[in-house]
Amino acid sequence: MTGIWSRELWRLAGAEAALLFFGLILGQVAWALFLGTLFYLLLFLWRLASFHRWLHSSGNFRPPDIPEGAWMDLYLRVYQMHKAARRRERRLNALLRQYQVSANALPDAVIVVNRVDQILWFNLAAGRYLALNATDLGRPIVNILRSPPFIEYLRSGDYGQPLVFDPLPGDGLYLSMRVIPYGGDHRLLLVQDITDLRRLERVRSDFVANVSHEIKTPLTVISGFLENLQAEEGKCAKRWRRPLELMSQQARRMRRIVNDLLLLAKLESSGRHEGSRQTLDLSVLLTGVREEALMPDPSAVATVELALDNRMHLNGNEAELRSAFFNLVLNAIKYSPHNGNVTVRCYVDADGSGCVEVEDTGEGISPEHIPRLTERFYRVDVGRSRRTGGTGLGLAIVKHVLQQHDARLEINSTPGVGSCFRCRFPPVRVVIIETGQS
Repeated sequence: MTGIWSRELWRLAGAEAALLFFGLILGQVAWALFLGTLFYLLLFLWRLASFHRWLHSSGNFRPPDIPEGAWMDLYLRVYQMHKAARRRERRLNALLRQYQVSANALPDAVIVVNRVDQILWFNLAAGRYLALNATDLGRPIVNILRSPPFIEYLRSGDYGQPLVFDPLPGDGLYLSMRVIPYGGDHRLLLVQDITDLRRLERVRSDFVANVSHEIKTPLTVISGFLENLQAEEGKCAKRWRRPLELMSQQARRMRRIVNDLLLLAKLESSGRHEGSRQTLDLSVLLTGVREEALMPDPSAVATVELALDNRMHLNGNEAELRSAFFNLVLNAIKYSPHNGNVTVRCYVDADGSGCVEVEDTGEGISPEHIPRLTERFYRVDVGRSRRTGGTGLGLAIVKHVLQQHDARLEINSTPGVGSCFRCRFPPVRVVIIETGQS
């Protein structure tokens, strides 16, 4: 017990003793104690009311001039806590102003929303990109920015990949948005203007498509003449047989590159094509891919086995998915020894995701190469890729097809053991149809 409260108790004890003595003299001990206690209670309530008024006063918060004691100590402690809180508040306000100045200097938009999508704060760039103003504070952002892809992405809760969208269709503005949850129920929206990047990408894509179209016609002509020359008999034909075979091989390789470039350009420019979605039987699709991959020479490649869940179907574009799976199976065959084994699987994972795996027993891939495998023309072994006739575009096609289907490519590989390429589709793309069900 502190000295202040000890003194207060001694004062109270002294007052009660005086009242008891006064009551004994008057012969009214009970009334004396009652009146004394009532007076003490009323004094306590008066001091408590004064303290309450002081706490809620809007003016000077300095403690009043009262005699020293427990109440004075209480006033001083609350006053000191108030001063410390004011100092913290000033520091926080200064930090907040610095944050706002820094955020307003950013070229990218920054928006803070709560769990019900109401706008709590935004910087100057957000006002430029999304036409926000001070009256929009407190309003749900989905009532202002009504782009369906934006609303779907914001409410999905899956913010692993950024969203690219055009907030006002037709104005040519393209934005990339990332959502960062923080503070339990708040989210930070980071929006970047990528209009120039999209324009450059479109120019590049159009250039590749146009050049590929222009190359395709002369290649067809050259291939036709080479085939005619190879069909000729005689000494001249025998003398030029080997050069003609090499030229034919390179012409075929060029045709494959051109076709892959055209397919990539189509995938990049098509966007989401809801109208071309079908419910595909993966068992039938993957069986056809296996037969197509083995068609050139079934005896000269690794064994290709199927381990398929016949119930699993997938919503998607058949031509694109066939191309993606064919590229994965063909790559596995090319990079497996003749006595090796390639296994193609499809199954539904524990979280409802649909998985299509292509696993081989080939030479494997070193970890440093895996992040770049889906880049165009990237090759782990340039010499071997050319010998096997690879274009360097197969995995780039796989990546774009999976992006069109909201899926991702997972690659696991161990050098000297083999590789596993897994296409993981979201549960909304998966359809389970029991055997015998129409």
